[in-house]
Amino acid sequence: MKYVVCHKDLPYKQLVRGIVSFLPFVSQMYSKIKTNSTYSCSNPRFCYSLWLRILVTLYNHNLHNKFSRLAEIGNASSIGVGLAALLTGVKNYSALEVVKYQLTQKSLNMLEELVELFVNREDIPDDSEFPRINIKLNSYKFPRDILTEKKLAFYLSDIRLDQIRKALMNLENNDLINYIVPWESEINKMNSTIDFVFSRAVMEHIAEYYDTYDKLKLCLRPGGFMLHDIEYHNHGIGSFWNSHWGYSSMLWKLIKGKRTFITNRSTHSMHLDSLNNLGFQILSEQRIINKSGINRKCLAKKFISISEFDINTYGGWILASK
Repeated sequence: MKYVVCHKDLPYKQLVRGIVSFLPFVSQMYSKIKTNSTYSCSNPRFCYSLWLRILVTLYNHNLHNKFSRLAEIGNASSIGVGLAALLTGVKNYSALEVVKYQLTQKSLNMLEELVELFVNREDIPDDSEFPRINIKLNSYKFPRDILTEKKLAFYLSDIRLDQIRKALMNLENNDLINYIVPWESEINKMNSTIDFVFSRAVMEHIAEYYDTYDKLKLCLRPGGFMLHDIEYHNHGIGSFWNSHWGYSSMLWKLIKGKRTFITNRSTHSMHLDSLNNLGFQILSEQRIINKSGINRKCLAKKFISISEFDINTYGGWILASK
């Protein structure tokens, strides 16, 4: 197996970007790029695949019929997954964000494309189309045992679709969709009101993810649950996918600079430990293993004690209950 020569694996371009980000005008530019970026959740088929993978996973844990109020943290510039959820019976969807986006027109377009996918009972797009979704299934056939013809007739009825369209036209005041920005300032209003929270490729970007889990715990009702799909790779920083665990704290500080949404360098076990310490019950988890990265000899002092599992965990998901 080929491993990186540790001392040569310096991400010079990222280091320069991090250093120059300390300049005020550059920091503002990075913020603008983030706001205007296009995300995978802007693809209707991705949203359809992600939501149905989540729904099937919950079904496998007998949780698919135990929630009606759903929240997504870090939906970015799309609420497509939330719309897919509304089309499968969810009664209320809350999008929890820190940055406000213009969503109405793109969401209306997204809705129509999602409706077509459900009307056609399209099979779930699998890893040949979306390999980066960490939630893997044994079968990607349309889940007719969960979404029966009777249920879909109601969920896709003209009355229901009209309700969703009207909600999208008035995001500030409706009974179906809550667009909450910034969500942390509204935490008291959401106390114990949410049944299920999910995120996709978000928790690896939040520096204080422990505090975020703690706040989400306040939002959940007793017995409520969360599913987080988390990426642990370095998002293009370094020659190997896990090079970021080989950089010293000082070097990483320079690489990160003032960039807010860079990876937090967390591992799968760090998230498990955070949830356990907060009193969550881990219901299930899955790791995506990749052994093509750096080995233990290349790890920085901060990460030298992480497990072999974590060194090789490229991504994964965690399902936990309050």
